[in-house]
Amino acid sequence: IYIDGGRVRLRVREVKDELLKCEVIQGGLVRDKRSVHASKPFDMRGLTEEDKEAIRLSVSKKVDFIALSFVKSADDVLEASRFIESLTDDPPAIISKIETREAVDRIKEILEESYGIMVARGDLGVGISLQEVPTVQKKLIRLANMQAKPVITATEMLESMVSSPVPTRAEVTDVYNAILDGSDAVMLSAETAIGKYPVLSVRWMRMICEAAESSLDIKLDFPVDTMPSFIGRAAVEASETLNCPLILCFTYSGYTARHVARHRPRARIIALSSDPRTSRILTLTWGIEILDVGLDTEEAIEKALKYCLDNELISEEDCVVVTYGHPHGRAKTNTLRIHRVRELLGLAPS
Repeated sequence: IYIDGGRVRLRVREVKDELLKCEVIQGGLVRDKRSVHASKPFDMRGLTEEDKEAIRLSVSKKVDFIALSFVKSADDVLEASRFIESLTDDPPAIISKIETREAVDRIKEILEESYGIMVARGDLGVGISLQEVPTVQKKLIRLANMQAKPVITATEMLESMVSSPVPTRAEVTDVYNAILDGSDAVMLSAETAIGKYPVLSVRWMRMICEAAESSLDIKLDFPVDTMPSFIGRAAVEASETLNCPLILCFTYSGYTARHVARHRPRARIIALSSDPRTSRILTLTWGIEILDVGLDTEEAIEKALKYCLDNELISEEDCVVVTYGHPHGRAKTNTLRIHRVRELLGLAPS
């Protein structure tokens, strides 16, 4: 039996009804609400009543995401989705926590049914050997990027900052490499939940992320198998070739904007959406800024350009890339346009 991510290990010597008599193999302090794992997998499927009560509370508070623990198959995600949809017409997006061998083996089917995934390295490091974790982490991030699904890397990223005001060099490197590998988000846990330096932990995380993002290379090696994915790649290539500082993505579901973001363009990405839920959940995806707009394409473009000009993000002489579906509101993304800002706004040459 592994407790608290394997910090405490027990060997079962006797089983009597619901009581286990164990020998301590590796001792340590056991706090409340710590994880417990068995070395042999056992079948524990379906949402418990405690799970359902937690979901009801989360939905009542209008959360945007629910992280689903110990997902083992797509069926687990589908069951949670159906339960959530029975409670609300505005369901939070499901982030599947990948923390078991079964989940790693079935990651493609789990990704298909999830909005995104979390590489939950604490429990994952018990379900698989510790030395496998870096390879599996890179694999999970890559697969999520390929499907344009957001991926969070979590657990012990700045663990020493629970008690230290400065992270270790290894931790800084870990966070930095998670960003380079393609993580959309990195997450703090004990550092901010029980640590002595929660604000400093966030500040260090931000500084490391900004440093890593300044070194990101554009990624154009993802498969293109749908029209939105083709448009997404073409938008990034156009922005690079023509030195466009801005890509405007009309998106109702967020699908096209995520396909642009997965390539990590140098251009700023602004998603234009008329759907409030899409605007909220897109904030988890790397590099996407949100602007709420109406259904009129030209009015929305004008609003976005004026916003960027007012905030000095672009100049009148810049070119911008615009993606949208035609006819607007009824079609998936099928159109890419490139315009000079002053021409779109009807401004006279300066």
